[in-house]
Amino acid sequence: MPSSGAASRPAKGPTPSPGPSSPTSPSGPTSGSPTSPRTPVSGWRNCAGPSGERRYVLVLDGLEVEQNATRGEGLGRLRSNFLRGLLREHTAGRLGRGLIVVTSRLPLTDIDRETRSATEKTQPDAQSQAGPTPLQAPYHLMDLERRPLNDHQVRLLLKLEGVRQVSETQLDELIQLSGRHPLALKTLANILARHNGGRAAGWRGFDGDIFHAPPGREVERHLWRVLGWTDRLLSGPERRVMAAIAPFREAVAPEWLSHLLAPGEATSSRQGLPGTSARDGQTNRRVPVYEPEALVVCP
Repeated sequence: MPSSGAASRPAKGPTPSPGPSSPTSPSGPTSGSPTSPRTPVSGWRNCAGPSGERRYVLVLDGLEVEQNATRGEGLGRLRSNFLRGLLREHTAGRLGRGLIVVTSRLPLTDIDRETRSATEKTQPDAQSQAGPTPLQAPYHLMDLERRPLNDHQVRLLLKLEGVRQVSETQLDELIQLSGRHPLALKTLANILARHNGGRAAGWRGFDGDIFHAPPGREVERHLWRVLGWTDRLLSGPERRVMAAIAPFREAVAPEWLSHLLAPGEATSSRQGLPGTSARDGQTNRRVPVYEPEALVVCP
């Protein structure tokens, strides 16, 4: 399951990585009828299905927090050597029979590169004579963007996030608004739970045509519309800061904000590159430097 019940920024959903030595998951025993009470015993029985004869079942939920989100060749690379080694050993089958389920909004770049490198070493002639050969992914990818939630799942997600007062008409309206997009639903549910008493009635008070999906990403239009709800919850200064950093396509690094908000107090970056400040007068090539008058944000 995705990290938020179905949450994903416009990106990839759960990516189970069974490893080459992992058998197909057997059905296993169930907990009985749907109306039977949930007990510790029935919980263990539910776990027996995916575990089967495997030595381990490991769930890495929300792995994107440990991945590089910067666009380019490093996108999706794991920052943790331990996690990178764990996935590599698991994928190679050196840990025995096991199953790792990963939920992430970014690709598993490390595993993809390992597979490509291994293929080029074992099939050099095929690569040179016939050109690139299709690579078999070492994991089974499930893209939540292509698996829209049904009505029951939408209602359940809203309930889990705190929206417990929703009529059938309001449910239809929220479905149309969100496009059944998991993250859009989670975002609007959080806002309704925290700022509307958990009621679906009155959701139009948060709605507005603030943001538009960037060119080429029109499929995310529902999410961008719901993200616009947050604009009405910001104070004046917060709205101006958000307007200043919104044009950045990548996550804004802390040192960028230091130069934008306090150019004279900016310090050198942690990577040892020279910073730019009124004291040292040096230039940090990673950070754009502006004159104070260029930083004025129009209301």
